[in-house]
Amino acid sequence: MKNSKQSLLSCELELYKNLYESENDYRHKQSDKAFKSITIIASFVGAVLWLIFKFLKIYQDECCYLRCANFILLVACSVLMLTCVVIFFKVLYGYNEKRPDPNEIERLVAEYKSQTEDENAIIAAMNESMFISYRGAAINNRIENEKHIKLFGVFYKIIFVEMFLLIVTFFIEILV
Repeated sequence: MKNSKQSLLSCELELYKNLYESENDYRHKQSDKAFKSITIIASFVGAVLWLIFKFLKIYQDECCYLRCANFILLVACSVLMLTCVVIFFKVLYGYNEKRPDPNEIERLVAEYKSQTEDENAIIAAMNESMFISYRGAAINNRIENEKHIKLFGVFYKIIFVEMFLLIVTFFIEILV
């Protein structure tokens, strides 16, 4: 019976190790996806700055209503651009990653060896510790990935709104 418990524990340990690795791989894929958004953010920053300088040049020539509408659109574009930048950095660097601590594992192995000389008991205790460590890390990383996926979805929604506002603002400033 002890061998079946040991093999079940080993199987569970292997399962959570694989889940942990899977979540890490998924995180790296999401980070790569986020890095590709740098071009979009840089384009928005450039577009907003260009529109602001253009607005300052034609400010005196615009009628009052157009000036107010243009100013409100520029403020909205600037706020959305800054929000995109903040969300981008949260998506990219805001992970609260959990992983097995090698120092803690080394300490536990030394402790297990000091308590008994039965190798099977030591192996079972190490597997159980690793199982708990990998299970916690896999669950935590999954939760973190889900949070970042939602945040990335918000990021893209803001980008679409930003693009629409930039186009409208661009046409207002070009037509004046």
